[in-house]
Amino acid sequence: MEFAEKNKLVRLKLPVPKSFANGKAVGDGPFVWEEKPDCEVSFQKWLGLQKKNGQIFAIANDGTYAGKVENGYLYLTLLRGSGYCFHPIGPRRLYPHDRYLPRIDCGRYTYNFRICKGSVYEVNAIAEAFNQLPYAVNVFPTGGESGEKIANAPRISVEGEMQLSTVKSREDGSAVLRVYNPARGAVAFKVNIGNACVEQTAGAGEVVSLVYEKGVFSVYHDEMSV
Repeated sequence: MEFAEKNKLVRLKLPVPKSFANGKAVGDGPFVWEEKPDCEVSFQKWLGLQKKNGQIFAIANDGTYAGKVENGYLYLTLLRGSGYCFHPIGPRRLYPHDRYLPRIDCGRYTYNFRICKGSVYEVNAIAEAFNQLPYAVNVFPTGGESGEKIANAPRISVEGEMQLSTVKSREDGSAVLRVYNPARGAVAFKVNIGNACVEQTAGAGEVVSLVYEKGVFSVYHDEMSV
């Protein structure tokens, strides 16, 4: 989109199915989703309407963080002028600090959206995958040219309606994992790494951290400091 208007904003207007028209406005944030008020709101990866049976009609995005629900429509506010959210790139200066830029929202922007429907777990999973760009392939990945370490690396899997949000490897061969339960009720799940497995139950909206070391799991409920 090429945007050159002054003192104006652009909104994407999406009609919702009639069966969702009287639903509650809901949207997500980091490890949370919640009911939203009937006004301009902020969210992270998706905004939608939820019916009484728990089903959600939502629109997922890859960088639009404001919108509203009104009269059977989903609106996304298409602004991308927040210089304060630039990610640093070494010593490179990305934003001039000695001047005011009144038309920073003017310019050419690319937006990506995905319409989805399902349970909160399904909507969260779709939005999460939609926001995960493919990794660049390293010419010499871990294990050198032979690739032995990669070939022999244990397979990681999660059983149950839990989102695997983090997998971090340590130099000593251990690993840290975090799984998130977006549901309003408790969810039983199992994490497998190779032949080792652990079964746990996560409470509503809970993040569970797991440390895997020498075939043994240590589990931390709601403890994010591992």
